[in-house]
Amino acid sequence: MKVKQALKALVGSDRRLIAFCYAVFFLISVVWSVGLWGQEQALRMMGLLQEQTLSASDFELFDLAQEDGALISQSVDPRMVMKEPPQYVYQITVYGSFVGQDPGEFCVFYKTAPDQEEFDANYRVWAKDNSDGTFTFEMPHTKIYGLRMDPGIYTGVRLEAEKIVINAPRSLAGYLTPSLTWGLAQACVPLIAAALLKALMQAVPVLGDVWRRLRRS
Repeated sequence: MKVKQALKALVGSDRRLIAFCYAVFFLISVVWSVGLWGQEQALRMMGLLQEQTLSASDFELFDLAQEDGALISQSVDPRMVMKEPPQYVYQITVYGSFVGQDPGEFCVFYKTAPDQEEFDANYRVWAKDNSDGTFTFEMPHTKIYGLRMDPGIYTGVRLEAEKIVINAPRSLAGYLTPSLTWGLAQACVPLIAAALLKALMQAVPVLGDVWRRLRRS
């Protein structure tokens, strides 16, 4: 009874309902981020998530030429397929820069099943340009069975990469730092949730009346 009264009071005020949805979304975001950080720590303790420093020799290069330590695309579809990717890759950091031409796209593809033959565009992560000579890819917290990096979509793109680091340790503060995607979600999702919740609560009495009438007929 008390729960029902609380819900009625909540739905009866648009401001209270919106504030409630914002608070719940924020709390869920914090709990989710802490959970991901805890998952990373557990895998590190089990030795399943180790930091590695890679070079071009750790990849099979397709339509890429090496010149003075740089990689230069020879077509519009250059690819770097990692020879022996670990099962868990949570983050990739590329230390380097593109010289002379913007790559257009810089992304990483990953395979989600051991029997997956080709890389799928549905499983792709875009690079974040940190403007400090590094690019980062935040990978999903799941097992992978293949990893491919595409350094551009134009011919003649020149990537001067000092090193590529996978699974660098990430602090709890790093997980809790808001991203642009999270900011957009925080702005929109609670409003949509509040509207849906209000509509649902208003529809429940109506549905109840319809059900009772049907039973009497």
